[in-house]
Amino acid sequence: MSPDPDPFPPPLRIVVTVPPGQTVTVTGTPRAPCDIAEVAARVRACLDDIGIEGEAAAVYDDGVLSIDFSRHQVRRQGQPVSLTRKEFSLLALLAQQPGRLLTQSCLLRTLWGPTHEGDAHYLRILVGKLRQKLGDPRYILTEPGVGLRFLPR
Repeated sequence: MSPDPDPFPPPLRIVVTVPPGQTVTVTGTPRAPCDIAEVAARVRACLDDIGIEGEAAAVYDDGVLSIDFSRHQVRRQGQPVSLTRKEFSLLALLAQQPGRLLTQSCLLRTLWGPTHEGDAHYLRILVGKLRQKLGDPRYILTEPGVGLRFLPR
């Protein structure tokens, strides 16, 4: 599996104003105003174009590690695992795309912003702490010089 050069494209920005009467004006589209069903269809089409299929699973659970993405909770063998926001964000990014290689620059840009794309040591430190807290380094595979991938059990 070859690395995806940028699995996290620039954020999609849709500005919506809703005047009385259920009509929605979508800024940046050729035809406005339009109805809410059309807006939803356009958003779904944009998500399809960038490769996001529906909503990600709300929970990952392999019997040992459990990640509740909506509650920001992680458990290992039933015991809570205390993670920082960055640690949880990294784990969620990886676990919601199991087996997919996420590049270092993409992860750095997503977690710390575009000014930190070259700061790979930030990622190495965060991954080390996360592996230690998870108690099993096999969940996060490092592809040296390229990126990381989550390996479910």
